[in-house]
Amino acid sequence: MPSPADVRFQQNRFDLKGRTVLREHLTEILLMPPSCATMMLTYYGLSVTMGETGATFVQKGQALAVALSIGVFAWLGWFYLFGLIYRLRGTRLAVALSAASLYVGTLAAIDAPFNMMAIAGGTAVQMSLDDVTASAERRKDEIFANSLAAQRLLPAIRAQAQRFAALQQSEIDHGTQSGRPKPGKVSDALGQVAGLLNSLADDIGKGVEASRALQGELGRHFAELKAQTYRPGPIRPRVEAAVVAAERIDDLLVQMAQHDYGVSIAATLKSLATLFPASTQAGTGFQQVQNDEVRAISEMVKPVAEALQAGLSSLATVKSEPATRKRPQGPHEAVRTYWRALLPEWAAALFIDLAPAILLIILISAWREHDHQPAGHAASQAAGTSRAGDAE
Repeated sequence: MPSPADVRFQQNRFDLKGRTVLREHLTEILLMPPSCATMMLTYYGLSVTMGETGATFVQKGQALAVALSIGVFAWLGWFYLFGLIYRLRGTRLAVALSAASLYVGTLAAIDAPFNMMAIAGGTAVQMSLDDVTASAERRKDEIFANSLAAQRLLPAIRAQAQRFAALQQSEIDHGTQSGRPKPGKVSDALGQVAGLLNSLADDIGKGVEASRALQGELGRHFAELKAQTYRPGPIRPRVEAAVVAAERIDDLLVQMAQHDYGVSIAATLKSLATLFPASTQAGTGFQQVQNDEVRAISEMVKPVAEALQAGLSSLATVKSEPATRKRPQGPHEAVRTYWRALLPEWAAALFIDLAPAILLIILISAWREHDHQPAGHAASQAAGTSRAGDAE
């Protein structure tokens, strides 16, 4: 008569087999919905790609045929694996696992990009639009900041130009610096400083006025670019409108960047530095007075030059033409460009095709456990018989 331990062993054995068979059949049935989902995602991903070039009815039929083939092959592959692989041993098992890995890996590599297009194509395009808008915004802010900094220098530059012009006129009329009311070396030095500062002020003023004339049109195109970036709607029309707006914005920014205030200020500083000679010979006492006054004027110019140098340092370096003009990308290109930011979506696209492999491992482990149980039971029975013989 079997012992209670043997009865429990047989019950557990048949319970494991029944549960394993039930899970196997249930999984084979439930593999159909994921396969259908894979087919739909593949078709949508193909449709998005074809939509970039204008898909015809025949091309849509081809996309449907490819998606249907991938869905059927996905279901058949897992159906074969769940029904057969755990019954194999040794070399046959190794060959089957190699073939299964190649099959599933190839299918996932083909299908994952299309799944990704369906899952994150719109998100990638939105990232591209955001990137284009942010890049154009940075360039615009740099150019506007330069224009504002140069504009703030204008009153001081004009004031200093008027100051040196007034000193020149006073020297000519009354001889304020040299003591002789007539044109000469001192009045010429004062006039040259005033002329350089006036030229700089005129150059900066023209650049600021030209920038102001373009700011209104630039603002309209920026509003259009931001509207296409942040409003919901179909991808393709938004990308097309954003590309047009970005092209016009870049052209306007190039025109504004051509007014390089830094170049004008640097040229003026160099001219001021070479305007006054280090030392000159004086043949008469009046010439010595003039030389002393010219040196005094050079000292008067130094604070002005320092202020211009500080203004030059505050100006950002803006390239008139960027190395690469950023443009909104289509879904296919955007997915490749922003793949790092889309790693969770890539994991989801691969998980759809590879997730049944985890369940298959669990199922194989269950069948292996069931196959090992009878051997363990026979060993226990033999041990029990031997103990009974010893007792007799």
